[in-house]
Amino acid sequence: MENITADPCLFYRTHEDGFLYIAIYADDGLVAGNNDEEIEVFLGLLPEEFQITIGLLENFLGIQIKCQSDGSIFVSQETYTYKILQVQHG
Repeated sequence: MENITADPCLFYRTHEDGFLYIAIYADDGLVAGNNDEEIEVFLGLLPEEFQITIGLLENFLGIQIKCQSDGSIFVSQETYTYKILQVQHG
């Protein structure tokens, strides 16, 4: 696993079969890659060292992430926006 120089919270591993990216921020993390088996192996090793919860990607750092049926990804901060509007007008 190597660290990306521009962001100390982003790690990656590449090889002939693909890639694996890990983004860590405080107690939140995101794992992405193009090989499901490699992702499963990586996630299987984490509980040996850390207490983790594994779930579907729906929210990361307050950003809502929705995977569409056509493979596209929709990213928004709808919840955060509503919260700001309520504070300013509430």
